[in-house]
Amino acid sequence: MTVPLSKKDLDVLEERGYWKASSSLHKRIKRLIRKKLPLEISYIRDAHRIIFNESNQNAVAGKYRQDNPELKRIDGTLLAISHWHDIPNKMAELNPRRVTLRG
Repeated sequence: MTVPLSKKDLDVLEERGYWKASSSLHKRIKRLIRKKLPLEISYIRDAHRIIFNESNQNAVAGKYRQDNPELKRIDGTLLAISHWHDIPNKMAELNPRRVTLRG
């Protein structure tokens, strides 16, 4: 029987996922800059997938959220985030511009 992970355990695994995602994005962005190619939404979603797969949260990995959680910063202040209904449109707005990276 698998024991559910504590919030602290999940946080540690997510942090490990952030490091892996950051490393992956760093390598990809260096290559994009070298080839003068734009950043694409799929790279951001891949990074999100890496983060949450690491913590075995496959149901949210690489997907847009379906709720509006109250998130707080380390200092306890509320973190303003987009309403979940707006996320697909906000992300789609990035694609036409295709963010150009400079070295």
